[in-house]
Amino acid sequence: PPPPPAVTHEAGEGSKAGPGLDASLVSWLQDTAPHFDALMSHLSCSHAARLAYLHSMRARATSAIWWPFTQHSTLQADGIQVIDSRWGDSWQTLAGSSSQGGDKCTSNTATTSTSSGAGSDLVPSSSMVPLHDACSSWWTQAATSDHHAELSRAVAYATGRYLHVMFPENVHQAALEAAEHLLRVVGGSWAKRVFFSDDGSTAVEVALKMAFRAFMQQHQLDLGSPQEGSGLVELQVVGLANAYHGDTLGAMDCVPPSPFNGPAQAPWYRGRGLFFEPPYVAMEKGSWQVVQPTPPWWSGLDAQGLGAPSKWSSLQDVLSPARDGSDLTRAYRCYIEQQLDEHVRKQTSSSGSQRPKGQLAALVVEPLLQGAGGMLMVDPQFQRELVAACRARGMMVIFDEVMTGGFRLGAPTAASLLCLQPDIACFAKLVTGGALPMAATLTTERVFKAFEGDSKMQALLHGHSYTAYPAGCAAIVAALRMLTSPIHNPNFAPVPRNASAPIQAPITPNQAQAGCHQDPLAASTSESQANNCSVGHTNPGRTNADGSSAGSTSLLQTEQPCCHPCLPYQAAATQPSAYCRRAMSSDQQGPVVCGAAPSLVPLWHEEEVVALSHHPAVVRLVAIGTLLALQVRAPQRVLPSSSAPINSYASSAGGALHVAMHMREMHGIFARPLGDVVYIMVPPTTPRATCDRLLTGVRASLDHHLTGALPDRADLRDGYIV
Repeated sequence: PPPPPAVTHEAGEGSKAGPGLDASLVSWLQDTAPHFDALMSHLSCSHAARLAYLHSMRARATSAIWWPFTQHSTLQADGIQVIDSRWGDSWQTLAGSSSQGGDKCTSNTATTSTSSGAGSDLVPSSSMVPLHDACSSWWTQAATSDHHAELSRAVAYATGRYLHVMFPENVHQAALEAAEHLLRVVGGSWAKRVFFSDDGSTAVEVALKMAFRAFMQQHQLDLGSPQEGSGLVELQVVGLANAYHGDTLGAMDCVPPSPFNGPAQAPWYRGRGLFFEPPYVAMEKGSWQVVQPTPPWWSGLDAQGLGAPSKWSSLQDVLSPARDGSDLTRAYRCYIEQQLDEHVRKQTSSSGSQRPKGQLAALVVEPLLQGAGGMLMVDPQFQRELVAACRARGMMVIFDEVMTGGFRLGAPTAASLLCLQPDIACFAKLVTGGALPMAATLTTERVFKAFEGDSKMQALLHGHSYTAYPAGCAAIVAALRMLTSPIHNPNFAPVPRNASAPIQAPITPNQAQAGCHQDPLAASTSESQANNCSVGHTNPGRTNADGSSAGSTSLLQTEQPCCHPCLPYQAAATQPSAYCRRAMSSDQQGPVVCGAAPSLVPLWHEEEVVALSHHPAVVRLVAIGTLLALQVRAPQRVLPSSSAPINSYASSAGGALHVAMHMREMHGIFARPLGDVVYIMVPPTTPRATCDRLLTGVRASLDHHLTGALPDRADLRDGYIV
């Protein structure tokens, strides 16, 4: 349309413009109305076509896609969530049904005047509605909407700069900075090397190769070719029941039989090792306690009076290594040693010689929390004793931190909560902020040197075409900077330089603007430079891995730390006090000291969590870091019961399913139960106000569950969601 005319003041008493309206402007609006009508019609047609496409996706997807962890024979069309986009922790999803299909968008209707309602019948009777991703898209998401664009920009810059380059004996800025950031944030003081891979399961496979080689070298076992009759001992692992380390064959052999590795899933499966049934802890009716029913071996403890006390007033008490001298700890230690000795005897007797048929070479565990097993929290003292016993026998210790690493449980790693240092640890999911698939296996220098030799055949012969691909590495750098910046992560609490500093409130936007910065990833950590309080210091001669100038104000750039931290160490939230552990690190001469570490402020309102633990529909719950998991009673079992079974992935209880569907349909919260467990998992950067809103939705859905109402969809009455 032509530009609007200059304003005049000639409108008179008889003008069609009416009093106070400019006649020239009215004339221009009338002349250009068809153009604007055409524009509105075009927009309406485009929107209708977009909705029509979205509506077609369900049927097209069911005929083309094979979904993971999905029984297609019971899946109905309305059980498929159509997602148009994501912003922060919410999806934009399709709701309603199409009646027009968008086929009226033609060249004729595109010029019809909207003043007569043209285009209004082109939009299907549906809408786009937000849906909160309360499972963090399978535990991967770290960013809210405040950081979505920055993560995307970092990935885009690396893609444009490199696209992809092969990695053996090459290095690029993104890979180098990713390795350094991983060592600083999740590697603690023990990790010295980073091996990149593509996903968590592969990271575990790499860890097994590392552990077995280091064990064989340490015990001077045959490193030759495994020819028939060579006499090689089968290397085995120590693991836990209800564990999950991935879907690849080696990872599946590291756990006892489960729905994931049964004959219908993995006919080649052969559990290779000794698997303990651990005791679990959770909150029941306001107190933390050992979950009932306890493992079968627990009855022996009760008979000796060693099972008590098994209740604690706080999560801090559960995590505290001060439990080391308790009767329960000594009972754990005795049981573990007995089982290890019995396994060695069985392996020796079955071999027919003095040389055992199999030899335990590595401990492989998910530290503190078993995710796929049902968000089960292992008694941390049991895991400490297990690590100590295995390490004393010369085994390598592998921590699978694929889910727990990266502040998922409120600390950089679950190992830091346990006050333990592994030999090898696996990370994925959160370390890229949920932007791209990427994994890393971190290890000690000792394990690394086990692969040194004169021949390439002694090197670690493992890798894939996209090892350390630049976009994934850039995502790691951006995500770890975001997670460990008190400016950009409102929940991050750095370790104060003065351990006795008074607790202060979290950082505010005004403090951030005033230059109150503390970034633990600053280039130098020496004491002399740490005392240099140049707030907001940047180096204009350096370029960040995300493409921004180091002198710019990029959201995720590294900043110089200030002398007085803006956030205190929240000891009572997630971290136990400093204790010395008798579980020694393989690379250290003295005991491992569990000191202060950065953490997240508590995200879940303590009083609300306690109230939920008393809810008649809740058996027990676990609230730690970014996770809130509740075991829900089945509809026919709403009366209190202290002996509800431990959650199983194959559980047929429908309570969790009903609660999850009510949360989704009535409160806009997308949750996927694990058996009879409903869990909420938020990004570590989530504001506490968001957590409060989610808690309100959970409570309302639990209240509705008590009515016994079932979902309308028949496929959900007996189905399972993972």
